[in-house]
Amino acid sequence: MPWLETEFRARVGPDGRFQGETEAEAPAGGKLREYKVKTTSGCGGRVHPTVLIIQREDNLGDKLELHTDLRDCEEHQADIDPPFQIRGGRRYIIRLTSEGFDPDEEIEGEAAVRYTFFLDANASFREIKS
Repeated sequence: MPWLETEFRARVGPDGRFQGETEAEAPAGGKLREYKVKTTSGCGGRVHPTVLIIQREDNLGDKLELHTDLRDCEEHQADIDPPFQIRGGRRYIIRLTSEGFDPDEEIEGEAAVRYTFFLDANASFREIKS
């Protein structure tokens, strides 16, 4: 199963809370099975209550909601249980909220999800793992 990785940089609000939202289209169907996240700046030993929500735009009830406490500059890795199914060609809303930062702090970090994807072969779906 491959990792889909990204780096991030964001400015926290005056209340010490980060709130971000983006949309993405899934190029292929699959299942999200695991995630990891780590901040790489502001390593002060703090704990940040964090919520990640992924919702399918055409069915807001089809969503994944993860709650965790992130520690400064420590990698947090966890399974997504049950795995969350992504439908190819559909748009998803991704929302992240994290608290406990200094007002107007700039944060940097790394995030990734591990997934399996599906290929349509002769009108049937076959799960591909790498």
